[in-house]
This record gives sequence, C-alpha cells and structure tokens, in this order.
Amino acid sequence: MSDRLRSIRVKRTSQQWKAFPDFKHCVEFSRQYNYENYWDFYQAQQWCWDNLGHTINLDIWMDLQRSHKNDMNEVWTYQPQTSMYPCRIYFKTDKELEMFLLKWG
Repeated sequence: MSDRLRSIRVKRTSQQWKAFPDFKHCVEFSRQYNYENYWDFYQAQQWCWDNLGHTINLDIWMDLQRSHKNDMNEVWTYQPQTSMYPCRIYFKTDKELEMFLLKWG
C-alpha cells in the first residue's frame, strides 16, 4: 500500500455534526465494505495515535462531555463505521489536519 489513502473526503464540521464545535475538520473514509478500506482507516488511525497522541472514541468523548468528566484536551478523535456513518477521524484545528494530509492526502 502506498502512503496515500484510496478514497478519503475532508469535510468541515458544522452545527449538525456531533463533534462540532470541538473538532473543526473530519476525514471520511469510503463506506464501501471491504478489508482495504478498513485497513486504510486502521493505518490512518494508528498514524494519528503515533503522531498526535492519545484519544478516545467520539461517542465516549461525547458522553464524558455531557457528564462534565472530560478534562482531556484531545486534538483528534475517531468514529468507527456504523449503519449511519462511514469511518471518520476528526481534527481539532487546521494544524492537525494539515499534518494528516501531508502524510495521507
């Protein structure tokens, strides 16, 4: 596999996104169910862990936010594919997105 992901889309979050306003950007992976797409997501997620630091799943992060128990300052988070959403990685600022795109875009 090359360093480039097969099919990603970069989107800016808005009010209808659960991650908004805490995370500014979203990278969406292909919804097509196959191992290559999941491998791409895994590789990108691992790169984020190695280069941007620890994080937790977006849904858990949201629960902690609602309970006011989240004092962590994540610069990225992720969301596995569901019946409604493709696999996604969210970034807090332009800086994290730019780092990601230098490697994967």
